[in-house]
Amino acid sequence: VLAFIVLAVVFWVWPDPTGKSIKLDPFFPGKEPTLRGTSSQPVTLRYALASKKPQQRSLEIQLIAYQGQTHNSKRLADEKKPLALQRIIFDFVYEPVICDAHAVCNLRLIVKRIRASGQRGKNYDSADKNTSTQLSPLIYDALVKTPVPLRVHTSGKVESVDTKPVSDALGKMATPPAVAYLNTVVQSLSNDLFVVFPEKPVGVNETFVNPELSIHFADLTTLKISRKFTLKGVSADGAQALLQTEMTTRMVVAEGAAKNPPGYTLALEGTKAKGWVLYDIKAQDVLRAARDIEFSFSGTNNKEQFKQMSHFKALYRSNP
Repeated sequence: VLAFIVLAVVFWVWPDPTGKSIKLDPFFPGKEPTLRGTSSQPVTLRYALASKKPQQRSLEIQLIAYQGQTHNSKRLADEKKPLALQRIIFDFVYEPVICDAHAVCNLRLIVKRIRASGQRGKNYDSADKNTSTQLSPLIYDALVKTPVPLRVHTSGKVESVDTKPVSDALGKMATPPAVAYLNTVVQSLSNDLFVVFPEKPVGVNETFVNPELSIHFADLTTLKISRKFTLKGVSADGAQALLQTEMTTRMVVAEGAAKNPPGYTLALEGTKAKGWVLYDIKAQDVLRAARDIEFSFSGTNNKEQFKQMSHFKALYRSNP
């Protein structure tokens, strides 16, 4: 999600200099679930990927971007000025094809519908061809209903993602920036579809870490994202498990031929992130997952200082 959100700011937001129409829903994505009773029994976390029916999913994102900037000054504005807002909802399914003897399954991820909105009444709905056709919506049109092949282990580890079918669907729009953006959207959806669970059963208050994600920005910098999950409880009837999520980020500046141009610097100042995952033990599936993340960048561009702050919330749901 983080990669997609950062790029969404670049490609498709509608700035509002006054900031009056920009506001996140304070009740989204909802409170952390409360389990009925608690059990101390360790639980084995896996995905039942061999289901014969398509698995319906949705991912809703709310983003607000802030910016404070001064020109040729040593002092940078610290106030939080709202710059842009976007809400996006992806409705998609994954269809199991076949699982091998090593518990690795071939799946097809198919986005059925995308809805996006910003302030000033500009909206996009892939089911309505009369809505906006700016850059991101044209890319979204290529993504909708184009199957994306995945290879996923029942632990949730994504072995591979084939983005070529969606890139081919871009046609004349297949410029390097558009393809890179589209690949990032597909990779983000794939990573948000699954949590990578450990091989052994997990006990209450035990933690496990997912593989670090690498998000590349125009060959200039790479954002490294680490995710840690803690099993906070199991319901008394053994039906559900609740995990809390922690995220940390770090930024790596590119070296060699792809390093930053003269006069350009970029630094990740800080990140605040929290979230939770509600897991259905019997169905072996994630029911809902939420994230709330704030992050800020600062840097210089030809002696001009800038600061970019963003806050986004995301809610993932199965069988919405």
